[in-house]
Amino acid sequence: MDYRFLAKEDMKISRIGLGTRQLAKKIGNDKAKAASLFDTALDEGINLFVTAYHYDKGFGERIIGENLSNIREDIIIATSAGVYRTEKGTRIDLSPKALEEQLAKTLKNLQTDYIDLFQLHHPDIFCNKKETINFLHEQVEADTIKAIGVTNFNINTLKKWAELEIASIQMPYNPIQREIESEYFDYCAKNSIAIFAYTPLCAGLLTGKKLDLKQHPLASILDPTEINNFELILEDFEKCSKELDLTIPQIIMAWISEIQELDSILVGTSNPNHLVENISGFEKHLSNNEREVIGEIMKKAKKLFPNGFTIKIPVDKIYVSPTGVRYTKAFGAPLEIPQNISEGDIIIMNDTTGKIIDVIKS
Repeated sequence: MDYRFLAKEDMKISRIGLGTRQLAKKIGNDKAKAASLFDTALDEGINLFVTAYHYDKGFGERIIGENLSNIREDIIIATSAGVYRTEKGTRIDLSPKALEEQLAKTLKNLQTDYIDLFQLHHPDIFCNKKETINFLHEQVEADTIKAIGVTNFNINTLKKWAELEIASIQMPYNPIQREIESEYFDYCAKNSIAIFAYTPLCAGLLTGKKLDLKQHPLASILDPTEINNFELILEDFEKCSKELDLTIPQIIMAWISEIQELDSILVGTSNPNHLVENISGFEKHLSNNEREVIGEIMKKAKKLFPNGFTIKIPVDKIYVSPTGVRYTKAFGAPLEIPQNISEGDIIIMNDTTGKIIDVIKS
């Protein structure tokens, strides 16, 4: 296993991290399965475990605490805060009060007295940014938090929060969703911000399993052209798998391992065998021929998906936050919008970076 150091911290992280988002559904209370998964991760050299307070009401954190608290000093825990799942939808709250409450519960869930990497899961257009930054810096001073990270921040928001002294950012990255290459790679390198890539297998669509894409959760936000294009790429991966005698996950992980701008790749599996499969691909040294064959698929994917996955957001109503930010609601959460957007418009937005690609005027 290869390791990297967070540039701003004396913190060594494995280039493969294990995420716990799906474990409640896949493992539940089966302690033997949980132990097998975490033992395999440790045996393979993984020391980075990534979770979030809102993963199944704390289950994602508790399963780490139950299985790894006895080796706390040997592992790195990254957890995210600021998101509340309710019956009314998703609420984002990065106020000091909300973060303090979540932090206390997180420490209890993880059975620890400190968090290695405390991440803000999503931007909050309502919070007082200065108060939030001061609160987090106080937690760092108290050693309750070792470092601060963010997830799902668009590049402009990332720059606005520079005073936070961000150590890492977590964003989607896979053969289809590669938009962070154009802006994030350069900015993060210049500012010593580590990049963690999640959904390397495109939310399970590139595992090699026979799936009905039209029934996948992603299908609800994709247009028919994107679905057809994805099926073309999947066919190419299947042919490549036979030609190179590698599974599709091994092909993708071998390709992604050579992208040096990515500091850690987060794998979200509950199956120890799948975890080993992913790692074996990541550690494979590609021959020139293999690299060329895989490279052709990646070029085609880039051409068919120049903006990754895009989503359409109807602007039914425009609001203004107490801090003067214009926003609409998308999938139950507030979305900041520029001045040229009007009610009745439809926003075409990149699903990864939140960048507005086009606007269909009403």
